[in-house]
Amino acid sequence: CQEEEVFKLLLTSNGMNGAIPNELEYLSGLTHLALVGNSLHGTIPKSLANLDNLAELSLTGNNLSGTVPSEIGKMPKLRRLSVGLNSNITG
Repeated sequence: CQEEEVFKLLLTSNGMNGAIPNELEYLSGLTHLALVGNSLHGTIPKSLANLDNLAELSLTGNNLSGTVPSEIGKMPKLRRLSVGLNSNITG
C-alpha cells in the first residue's frame, strides 16, 4: 500500500464552524490551505507553522481574532497569507 499526501486543502464556503484544528499540522505535504468564507472562530493556531511546505494560507472571511503567530512569519515557503475580513486579527 502506497501512502498518499494531500497537497491542497480548499474548503471555501463550506459552513465550517469552530476553531481551526491543530491536527492540520499532520498534513506535512500541504502547499495550499484555504479555509475562506466559513464561520471559524478563535485564534490562528501556532501549529500551522509546522507545515514547512505551505506556500499559501488563506483564512479570509471568518470570525478569527487575536494575533497572527510570529511563527507563521518564519515559515520557509510561505508566499501568501490572507487573513482579511475577520473579527479582529492583528500582527
